Amino acid sequence: MSGRPARDVDYEDVDDVIGVASELQAVDAERLSVEELTEVARDLDIPQQYVGPAVAELRRRRAAALAAAAARSRRRLLWTWGALGMVALLGVFSVVDCGAVSDAHHAVLQQRAQVVNVMDRQRATRATFDVASGEQAAAELAGAENRVRIARRDYDAAATAYNRRVDGFLGALWASLRGWPDRAPLSSEGGGW
Repeated sequence: MSGRPARDVDYEDVDDVIGVASELQAVDAERLSVEELTEVARDLDIPQQYVGPAVAELRRRRAAALAAAAARSRRRLLWTWGALGMVALLGVFSVVDCGAVSDAHHAVLQQRAQVVNVMDRQRATRATFDVASGEQAAAELAGAENRVRIARRDYDAAATAYNRRVDGFLGALWASLRGWPDRAPLSSEGGGW
């Protein structure tokens, strides 16, 4: 913009231009010239030598107040962004923790199913080799016992990992929201196989 008044004004803008002009006139009417200020000071018996420094001091105070307000605004903005960042970070940790609890719960279910499957196979092996005796029957029964022991060990490891996951606040929250148990029983606690 060159600072020159526009040659043409749209009819729609006339009301706006007049409104802004009247606002500027009102602001200008509320201001004193240096001569008027000096005259007021003279009427109040204030020497003219104090008027100039008083104007400078007032400008300095206003600038300091504006700077303080800007600093408060920046601090408030910084705190707001910091709080939002913390909430976002908590949300990310929460989602990650939810996924970890979900994975641990599914691992417990999978290992429990494996224990049940191996125990069913053990029962079937016993039923098959109960009548027969010999080295092969003993080896099959020992293998079935070993498979059950390994499956229970793996289940206990998965249950322990799940119990660690739901031990914290967020883990317990996600487990309760999903309807999962707050604790997975170990195989020695009678899992109801």
